[in-house]
Amino acid sequence: MKLTQKILITSTPQQTPKGEIPWLLARDSRGEPRFLITSTPVRDMYFLYVPLDGRWKRWGKDASAGKLQERFLNQICGNKRKDVI
Repeated sequence: MKLTQKILITSTPQQTPKGEIPWLLARDSRGEPRFLITSTPVRDMYFLYVPLDGRWKRWGKDASAGKLQERFLNQICGNKRKDVI
């Protein structure tokens, strides 16, 4: 699955950021959330969040979901991307 693929999330284990549309929630092999990608309602900006202390912490933002993925995802997942669903 490409991370730029838009998948609407209906629920997450934590509160999603207010006013943003959640698109992709990736979980590890244990089912724990690894990161969340959201966008503004008009999709002119995308945001990457990581779970920290039971809340989502913004890790990065970009006008392109693909560039956001390239810039920040390796920092979160490293080379072990196979454990991200």
